[in-house]
Amino acid sequence: MSKDWKEIFLSSGLPLEHDVRQTLEELNISHPSEYKYERLNENGIPITFSTDIFGQKEYDSKLKLNIFIECKYRHDNTKWVFTPDRYEFFYCEFCETFTSLDILSTYKLNYGRFNNQEYSLCYKGVELLRDNSNPKAIKEGIQQLKFAVIDNLIHSLDIQLASFGYKTPIFVLVPIIVTTAELWRIKEGLSINDIRQAKNIEEVAEQKDIVILRETPDNELNRFTREKFKEIFNEEKIRKFNQPLATSMYGRFEHYVDWVANNYPSMYVILNYATFKSKMSNLINFFGSFDMVKTKE
Repeated sequence: MSKDWKEIFLSSGLPLEHDVRQTLEELNISHPSEYKYERLNENGIPITFSTDIFGQKEYDSKLKLNIFIECKYRHDNTKWVFTPDRYEFFYCEFCETFTSLDILSTYKLNYGRFNNQEYSLCYKGVELLRDNSNPKAIKEGIQQLKFAVIDNLIHSLDIQLASFGYKTPIFVLVPIIVTTAELWRIKEGLSINDIRQAKNIEEVAEQKDIVILRETPDNELNRFTREKFKEIFNEEKIRKFNQPLATSMYGRFEHYVDWVANNYPSMYVILNYATFKSKMSNLINFFGSFDMVKTKE
């Protein structure tokens, strides 16, 4: 018996994308749309890729919040199960969920506002279906996001550099996967024997509305980042960029490129669709807080 037309249509992911776009518009994100970028294939030929949805929220010309979303529709009872990770000071902090570009900005973020660690950090995840598992599902979502984030990051730096010294806004980039799958995080301290002896998933895992997945850049993304910097920043731009870098932790342009290539993006927000609107509203309001942005001294 063939599938019902509704199930086929829902499985295409188009209705989920449509709902997410509508929700963003309701939250005053204007014209959310597909984000396209180019990558070279193994033969050096540029190929166009895309992320489902890109939206931007501007706060009084001081901060621009760039949101990247991949939509993953899944059938009922599909579970995404994640292994736990921990936030650590100076190694993996909650604030790193948001890729913040303020080195060229007139303003700086109040990082003291980022001490909320209520969102569970995860290390790896797998999709559990009725009869088997799909280890590629979550990785595919991350793959589609990470190159788009880097492409936009470097273009955002170029925009900042062009207006450097003239009330240049901060850019904050947030990669998000929205899914209809259930989100589960394995309880900390469990062994494989605990899982073998469990009769149901509730004994070994906690269901979540949102998790933060940590995945540092691989060699492919690292190369893409460095090539993109070379493409956008010529010698004149590099000399201008080195002015603010001279008094920063980076020192020089090449050190900043190293830092970006090795660290951005490393954290991804994964949301269950049922709570998408409320979580996005919280995110937008968070960056709109009166004390979020300060003028550099």
